[in-house]
Amino acid sequence: MLPIGGIYEVLTNMFPIGGIYEVLTNMFPIGNIFNMKRIQKVKDVGLLVKNKRKQKKLTQQELAEICGVGRRFISDLELSKKERFDLNLTLRVLQRLGFDIKVHDKEEDGKS
Repeated sequence: MLPIGGIYEVLTNMFPIGGIYEVLTNMFPIGNIFNMKRIQKVKDVGLLVKNKRKQKKLTQQELAEICGVGRRFISDLELSKKERFDLNLTLRVLQRLGFDIKVHDKEEDGKS
């Protein structure tokens, strides 16, 4: 029996060019499953927006201008100050940050 870290090492050695990560991501043509984020609450969207904005080294004002929304909308979204946000504006912010939005139908998982 292999130790926990041993499985990863064996698979990485079997696929040395890009490791198992590259092999698995190439096996799933619908997108990179390792970069997918599960969104269940407004807070999840807010954290996603804030982290990506900071990664891109944008201020809230700069992001707001890129998205055609007010800075307060970005601030409220990041801090999840409201329970409801305009879906069109929220999707625009996510898309301008580079997110590709997908919806997964859990009921279709078991069907052929």
